[in-house]
Amino acid sequence: FLEARNLDDEEDKIIVRYLPPAILSFVLPEDYPERRPPEFKIQNAWMTEDEKNLIKQSLRKVCDDSPDTVILYDCVTHIQDNVLSVLDVTDTLFVDSDEKLSNIEEYNN
Repeated sequence: FLEARNLDDEEDKIIVRYLPPAILSFVLPEDYPERRPPEFKIQNAWMTEDEKNLIKQSLRKVCDDSPDTVILYDCVTHIQDNVLSVLDVTDTLFVDSDEKLSNIEEYNN
């Protein structure tokens, strides 16, 4: 279990079993994988833009570690296995709005 709190109101918290899904979209450049990695886009109901950028950086590192390789499966697996550690979340997830906290709460009901 994980605790989720609003950054602006730390009294407002919920216990989280599951986070709403993160949707990973990608565009494959014409010269993928020989010269360029995929371009990533992340959508979800709880991450900040900074957190999405951290995830994208982490995905770029996965690609950089295996240049010239078809890497999409590894990227998806990386996100599934490491999203909370990439975001440095251990016990508490801080969100930046009541709306995001409500989305997480609804997903857990």
